[in-house]
Amino acid sequence: MNHTEAIERGELRKAAGLARAGNRTALVWATQLAFLSALIVAPDQTATLDDAVTDLGETFAAGGKWRGAAVRQLAEQGLIVRAAVELSIRPDRHRGYLTRWRAIDATAIAAKIAELRRLLAALETPEVSQPELY
Repeated sequence: MNHTEAIERGELRKAAGLARAGNRTALVWATQLAFLSALIVAPDQTATLDDAVTDLGETFAAGGKWRGAAVRQLAEQGLIVRAAVELSIRPDRHRGYLTRWRAIDATAIAAKIAELRRLLAALETPEVSQPELY
């Protein structure tokens, strides 16, 4: 492999990495939107990531490895706090531990929901603006 081929190969790998990172960001945003939407309507203002899906039996794209980042960012932003630990009802999780989160500020959560809707709507391609969670 000569120098020019190595540079081209590196540029292709860089572009692929950026595409994967961009897709993950859209997935995190979509997960945050679904989670906060479930949280804000819950009578006790608590929810788990299981509450943020429509079909508990579906398998997530890429194994769902990005889902933890979604709630971690919300906790770091001060929107949610841990309320309890329970067992997941998703078959894919095999009754694994799952955190129940409590809303801290409903007004801030409503603002975050609006922001996430704007971010997802601003994405250029239709397949990214409505990412497949599973």
